[in-house]
Amino acid sequence: MVSFHDPVVHLDIQFRTVQCYDALNIPLTLRIPPNTLPRDISAMLSKEQLEKQLSLVPLKLNALIKLYFDARTVHLLQDRYISTCLLSFISTHLSQLSPEEWNEVKTTLSQTVCISTTKGMQIPSKSFIPSELLSSELPIVQLNIIADQQSSENVENPVSTYFLKQIGCRTVNIDAVGRDQAVSNNSGILQTFIQDLVKQRNNLSEADFKELKTKASLIGTTLAGTEKTKRKYIPRELHFPSVAIVLEWTTLPSIDWPDIDPRSPEYSFLKEIGVQEVPNLEKLLERIIQEHHEEIQKQNTNGKYNIPRAFRFFVENFSEHYNKSWKTGSLGQYKFLPSHPPEKTSNEINANDVILLATNEIFTVVNPLFPSPLTDVIELFQKHVDIALLGIKDNPSLPQAFNTMMKKATELLTEQTASKIFAYMNELDGLNNTFIANVSQFNFIPLQGHSNDTILMKPSQVFIRSDVTSSKTTTTETNGIDTRGLIDYVDFGVAANTFLSRVGVRNDPTPSALAELLIDRQVAYFKSAENDKDLLNSRINVYIDCLKKLAVAAVCSNELQQNLVSKRLRTNAWCLGFQTIVDKNGVSEQHFKIVNPNKIYLDDNSVYSKYFQPLLPPLQQGFPKLYEQFGAQWLSGCIQEKKKHKGTPVTSQRATQLQKLIENRFPILFVDNKPQSTTSCILEHDKSKVTLYLRQDVVSLDYHHITRELVQFAFNKSVEYPCEIRDKLELPLEMLEQRGIPVARLLSTAPTIGRKTK
Repeated sequence: MVSFHDPVVHLDIQFRTVQCYDALNIPLTLRIPPNTLPRDISAMLSKEQLEKQLSLVPLKLNALIKLYFDARTVHLLQDRYISTCLLSFISTHLSQLSPEEWNEVKTTLSQTVCISTTKGMQIPSKSFIPSELLSSELPIVQLNIIADQQSSENVENPVSTYFLKQIGCRTVNIDAVGRDQAVSNNSGILQTFIQDLVKQRNNLSEADFKELKTKASLIGTTLAGTEKTKRKYIPRELHFPSVAIVLEWTTLPSIDWPDIDPRSPEYSFLKEIGVQEVPNLEKLLERIIQEHHEEIQKQNTNGKYNIPRAFRFFVENFSEHYNKSWKTGSLGQYKFLPSHPPEKTSNEINANDVILLATNEIFTVVNPLFPSPLTDVIELFQKHVDIALLGIKDNPSLPQAFNTMMKKATELLTEQTASKIFAYMNELDGLNNTFIANVSQFNFIPLQGHSNDTILMKPSQVFIRSDVTSSKTTTTETNGIDTRGLIDYVDFGVAANTFLSRVGVRNDPTPSALAELLIDRQVAYFKSAENDKDLLNSRINVYIDCLKKLAVAAVCSNELQQNLVSKRLRTNAWCLGFQTIVDKNGVSEQHFKIVNPNKIYLDDNSVYSKYFQPLLPPLQQGFPKLYEQFGAQWLSGCIQEKKKHKGTPVTSQRATQLQKLIENRFPILFVDNKPQSTTSCILEHDKSKVTLYLRQDVVSLDYHHITRELVQFAFNKSVEYPCEIRDKLELPLEMLEQRGIPVARLLSTAPTIGRKTK
């Protein structure tokens, strides 16, 4: 095993562990990493021998720093000699550190006891670089400090001022200055202190600036100038006196330098360490609210409202001082904008009407749903900044407006206000299928012509007449027909009607909608007119007109066969019927009823209807088919007839003659044993055509034969009708022979009627 003996630390260094050699000329006082060949040994070898023959690399400064910054060795920096040597070595070799490595060095050293001072070893923030302004009682750095541009030759362990400032050493004693100010009410003390700091501006360390910015070291006061308010403040808590004067803000903490020149270096320095040119945004908004309440309290009920001074300051300085804070902060909830209630203008309100609102609660365009900024506020923004930068829009979106309207629907929506609200909503953006589907579930359309409380309806429950051309009417009566209560029509004016049409209000109900309306509303519709005969008759006529539309729909479309509608039509009362009632005095009178389809009868037998007086539909074309489609039955199918004669049977001459006629012609009544076809025509057909052939030898047309062929073709089977039997009884035998019936043969084989035959 080959090893090197280090006489400094009395260690044997194994060659196989050596990776680096000392090319930095590290002082012998400092330890080197264990994998590094000591300088006194490496000095005996050339660079070529070290790197090419021994494969060693030069030791980097960062490797040495990590050795001393390690948690197990960092305590060595508390040794005065080691720390002095290491700080000097780092200070003179800073160029070898990357920015990241340099930041790590500053962070570690600023938190480590490593500075030799007149008061022993200290951390940098409690160590002061020597200066005539510093008291000898302070921990003064005891290192060989050189100026930044000064040569370090012939100086043992030199440390630059720049290095000491960067790691946190101080140049100014802020506490001492604070004590000097505290014992004096003379603002000149503060001025002198600031002027001295300005002179030393280039010498101040980062630690000095941090101390100045975060410590209560500056004397401040207010325009009121009380003993309580005159005290030490952190710079960011103070303002320049000019802003307090402009705002007339007597309690705003300001720097105790009333006549400071805004163009002076002292002004710039104070601004740099945190003294504010304008109040903090949140504090200014609170000031606006305070001034507003003071304005309201001092005004009479009819007094003119004056915009708060702080609000004017906010608008005038928004672009320069508050725009960034507004964007990055969460101050949108502050209610600070002077506004007026919906639909009112600044000329129509007094001071007590003015309200403060947040930016997301108002819109610039005066409207019936949302408050708007005062006219003076709008004009103020127009002079200085775009109001849109605060997030204030001209108008809300349509969904936003609708949701706001629905929150106060019972208060806002009346017959008088709805026209303005709907007309305004017609101008808004945001209409889409999702919105239409959503609003269809809400009751928001006031019924017109009702003197009692406002009744709100869904879009599917009211209608707009297509023939309305006037800009505004307030009736649901057209052409003398009052449909209110059954089919409600509204008219809020052209713009409002357009909005309602866009969200689903139709001109007239569809058949399925009409059916739903009849089912849901017929009871109340007729009950409200039961004490007015003329009105009742008028409503019956309206109801019949509605049923006519359903009758047409039942024939022309399948809309009424949809599951839900069809089920309701079968199981609910909607069928209008009339029934004749005879009172005890024998006076008959017709009464109407609305019943389920299975409780009304369709008249197909005048005898039955006259005898039983059932509930029958109106005599209108299409009504029987409509009612039958949903369960109504024909009258004849519901009555079982049992016939029996009355009186004493007597045989008359007419009856005897009929008996003989039937007996004589009985063989030909129910049989048709033709030996050959004697028809005068034949009808043939295939998939493409139908042809009727006529016998050439028959001159005259026999419509009887023609009719039989057509009937057989139409019904696809031969049918014997009672009229044929009637003909066989009624016509002369000669005419029956002409029709091809073998009268002679059939009669010759006639059985004996009335007696048994074998």
